Amino acid sequence: MKLSFMTIYGAAAALLVASCSSTSGTPIAAPSSALHLDVGQFPVTKRNIEAPATPRAARPLEIQRMFTTMPIVTDVAPTMKYVAGVHNAIATTLADSFGAGIAQAVSAAQFGISIDYRDKLHTDGAREFLVVLIRMPSADAANSAVTDPQVMGTDDPVLGSDAPKPKSALTISEQPTARAFTKTSGDSTSTVALMAHDRFVFGVWTSLPDSTSSVGAYLTQQLKGLDGFAATPDDKLTALPPDSEDGVRALTLPFKSKDESTIFTDGWATVRGYPSQTREPAQERTDLTDAGVDVIGLGASTTYRARDAAGASLLADRLIAAQSLEIPGGSNWTVTDIPNSKCYTARDTPTHGVAHCVVPVGRYLAEYSSPQPANTRQAIAAAYLILRTAGG
Repeated sequence: MKLSFMTIYGAAAALLVASCSSTSGTPIAAPSSALHLDVGQFPVTKRNIEAPATPRAARPLEIQRMFTTMPIVTDVAPTMKYVAGVHNAIATTLADSFGAGIAQAVSAAQFGISIDYRDKLHTDGAREFLVVLIRMPSADAANSAVTDPQVMGTDDPVLGSDAPKPKSALTISEQPTARAFTKTSGDSTSTVALMAHDRFVFGVWTSLPDSTSSVGAYLTQQLKGLDGFAATPDDKLTALPPDSEDGVRALTLPFKSKDESTIFTDGWATVRGYPSQTREPAQERTDLTDAGVDVIGLGASTTYRARDAAGASLLADRLIAAQSLEIPGGSNWTVTDIPNSKCYTARDTPTHGVAHCVVPVGRYLAEYSSPQPANTRQAIAAAYLILRTAGG
């Protein structure tokens, strides 16, 4: 289940912006499609995916490659089941979680990934396990960032809180070369660790008590993920494939404006990298594996390619079940004249909810969510027609 609209709590709140396959705004009625389906202003033909024009425009493609190296935290800290948000990890967004010292040390960062794992969702007091993978301009820049004296320096106060106490150096037995410490602010203590590998800086911030072993295990797994991984050179970013070989990204709906997309939500992903971008990564990995999914197209909608029609149908059931498990008490519904469509509207407050729909067509599955059921109905109708026309 891809990340959807939610409330964010905790020390890392300023760092996180959830990735959403959604489009807001008032749906507008449109002439009937070939099947008399109301698709609003959504297109019903495949997208034309062009190569990125600039290195900056190519960053989402490189970030999807970076995701494939990142471990799922649940594997090393089983209580950390959920992802509360994913965001671009740059200096200005790291200060509130990792602290001003680390933010300043990595100020030369080009771009990166931050994933906020938690043991609970939709509640205060959740434990967090925040991980980052940051691409620096060079290996020298990565090493300089980790060894910067500011990493161990006392951080500035956050949001008007009392001045933090000095950091206490910590040795991570599994990775003794890691720059690690504990820090106390108010009545909370957190553990932080940072390492460099080639041109990458990666690290952990966690409020999980007795976390040294899980931090060490995560760092070890991240090192393994980066071992043999070749970052795309800056001058080759625009040559990255803008779509998978079978064109699964072209089978997604486009965003209505650039403001609606994020660095994570327009591109394509593999089954190895995609789970970390979803609400419950370990379960998502199981569901994608069971369905035989190999590639995922990202846009205003999400399109999965399963091994066969049975796999696509299985994934449809799993995705809707995940929605109802996360926020029980919602309503199940279908879209008239769209075979095998499944929808669920969840309400996390009396006045706010998310309407989520999926539809399998052959070995493909389209997914879309929005705060407005009518908008979701139009979008999934358009996504269905795209897949039907493409011979899913």
